[in-house]
Amino acid sequence: MRTSVITIAIIITAFLSVKATSTSAQILDKKISIAFKNVSLKSALKNISTRADIDFAYNSSSLPQDKVSLSVKNEKVEEVLGKLLNPLGLSFKV
Repeated sequence: MRTSVITIAIIITAFLSVKATSTSAQILDKKISIAFKNVSLKSALKNISTRADIDFAYNSSSLPQDKVSLSVKNEKVEEVLGKLLNPLGLSFKV
C-alpha cells in the first residue's frame, strides 16, 4: 500500500467555540459519536471536524483515495483519529 510511504500531518487548530483558551489536550479529550461507511478520507475528516467543532489542516492532494468506515460512540477525538488514520499508515499532530 502506497500510504505507508505518504506522511500526512493533520494539524488540529484550537478554534473551539466552547472555549477560546482550550489546550491541545482538551481538544483531543473531547468525546464524540460518529458513524460513516465507505466514504473518502476527506469526507470522514470533514464529518469529524463538524461533529467535534475543530478545524483540520492537511494537504488534500496527499490523502490516499481509500474509502474508510468507522463507527464510534462517546470516544475521545484522539482515539477516533487514531482508529481512522492508523490503518492507513497515517498520523496526526496538534
